[in-house]
Amino acid sequence: LAVQGANVYALQAANTMFNLPNLSSEYYVTDATIPFYQMVIHGLIPYSGEAINQSGDPQTSYLNAIEFGAGLFFRWMYAENSAMKDIYFENLFSLNYSAWINDATTMYERYNRELGHTASMKMVDHDRISVTLSRTVYEDGTTVYVNYADTSVTYNGITINAKDYKVIKGVA
Repeated sequence: LAVQGANVYALQAANTMFNLPNLSSEYYVTDATIPFYQMVIHGLIPYSGEAINQSGDPQTSYLNAIEFGAGLFFRWMYAENSAMKDIYFENLFSLNYSAWINDATTMYERYNRELGHTASMKMVDHDRISVTLSRTVYEDGTTVYVNYADTSVTYNGITINAKDYKVIKGVA
């Protein structure tokens, strides 16, 4: 059973979850987004965040998926994007697969090569090191640094390129 988002009642039957929030509500009392929900379900139920091609900032959506251990998710169709014009579903934009297939393939290949082994593992730690740098740790010690800044950053001798991530594999 695949569900879009899920509360505690749906979690019992869900095999896959799509479109989990990658950000907090951003109410005034929120200082940072913490992937609490993702930490609870990671390794138990596969999930993804928002459709990367439906985001106003696809690179940030991709980095959110990396930081929060989410699978990559794209929403596609074969028809041209203009097919959605002037219909009830016009909030669905940038859906034509041909514009995204090469970028998506590159993203999936890198993600699977560097993080595929963490899919069934528990997420054991998450830190917001700075406003633009985060660290996620999995049960085998694999550590993922995500840099949202427009410039490279070095933390504990590890350089993370601008708008990119760095995976340090743990010992299995």
